[in-house]
Amino acid sequence: MDVLQEVGQLKTDAVLHKFIVVADDFTGSNDCGVQFKSYGLSTVTILSKENLSNVYGYDAVVIDSETRNMTREESYRKSEEIGAAIKQRANSSILYKKIDSTLRGNIVAELEALDKVIEPEIVVFAPAYPKNKRTTVHGIQYLDGVSIERTEISNDPKHPATTSDLRELLGQSETMNFTHVDINSIRQDEISEILHTAKTKYFSFDAEFDEDINTMVRQILLLNKKTLWVGSAGLADSIIKILSAGIVRHKSVMAVVGSINSISAVQAQKAAEDKNVVSVKMDIENILLKPVEEKKRLTIEIIDHMDQGFDILLASALDGRQVVAASSLGKKVGMPLGQISTSIACFMGDVVLEVLKSRKLSGIFLTGGDTAINVIEKLSASGSVVIKEIETGVPFVSLLGGPFEGLKMVTKAGAFGNENTIINAIKYLRNNE
Repeated sequence: MDVLQEVGQLKTDAVLHKFIVVADDFTGSNDCGVQFKSYGLSTVTILSKENLSNVYGYDAVVIDSETRNMTREESYRKSEEIGAAIKQRANSSILYKKIDSTLRGNIVAELEALDKVIEPEIVVFAPAYPKNKRTTVHGIQYLDGVSIERTEISNDPKHPATTSDLRELLGQSETMNFTHVDINSIRQDEISEILHTAKTKYFSFDAEFDEDINTMVRQILLLNKKTLWVGSAGLADSIIKILSAGIVRHKSVMAVVGSINSISAVQAQKAAEDKNVVSVKMDIENILLKPVEEKKRLTIEIIDHMDQGFDILLASALDGRQVVAASSLGKKVGMPLGQISTSIACFMGDVVLEVLKSRKLSGIFLTGGDTAINVIEKLSASGSVVIKEIETGVPFVSLLGGPFEGLKMVTKAGAFGNENTIINAIKYLRNNE
């Protein structure tokens, strides 16, 4: 099994496939960590290697070493200690050394320490961050087109950048012999040949655009080697993006809108406009006449959208026309509108249960009293634990009892809130999983 296949196991074995990152300052730690979070990976930054034992279960752990202000010797010792702690817990984790994209800090000393302790099979050094105008061309690091030593970064009183030349920087090492891979080699598909013929395990890379980094990352992954990745947030973003097909993305939020109140309808329409939300349409006639088939169809569609990283809006009536249609259908089949409403609420509870049997959610938003209680009962909960109010009259709660105990929820009476209440609740649940 190669690395790309192995990463597919992340869906079922996330604990063994964490990312472990070492950064040299707190802001850089979070700058890198947010790349993981943006792909739905649970991420935490810790300030000490001792805290590693307290953060099992996170997809990405970022260790802030605070070594940027240390002497070379101090940063080496601290990095060595962190490396030893990582090695004990790494298993098959992806190991990442986050560095400053303007080449400040004790980069070489920290790399030497981590290399010595972790013993990777290959070390990849790529500091470019094209989205932030940090590029590497012919071994020179640029900030918005200007070489680093010609920018104000070189005058930083605490952490001046001493060189923009990767060869000069990495050449300071007495234990690591880097081969540099030029931008032309990357674009002419020569990476594989260089990796296989070079008599070293240390490689530095140019990158002017994101695709240059992506090309390099794909080639490294195909080697199926224990890799120490070294770079800024740009390299981290590329690695996660390429592996994202196999990585569990953020657990989706499901908004279930059973209220036919006009205010809820406006809120649902506003939420449906969000680029991260997919509105899944229910067929009222099928709910009443072919409920089994409709439940299966909706469940498959919802799960498919979730697997693509979207949040879900399931609404019984986005506008008045659906209410009129339901009323007309009721007359045709001899069913009062109130009974139709009850059937729809019960059906929506069934759909939520089916989805939860297959996928974990960040949380559920519920509006409409009948819908809310039907969902709660279908999930075999005994109640809810009130956590806080996120808007006036809009509580954030968690399920009490049953197989889904602890599931986060936001509930709302139909007429409460403003036009942004539903989308705000979805975003709140998305960020508080």
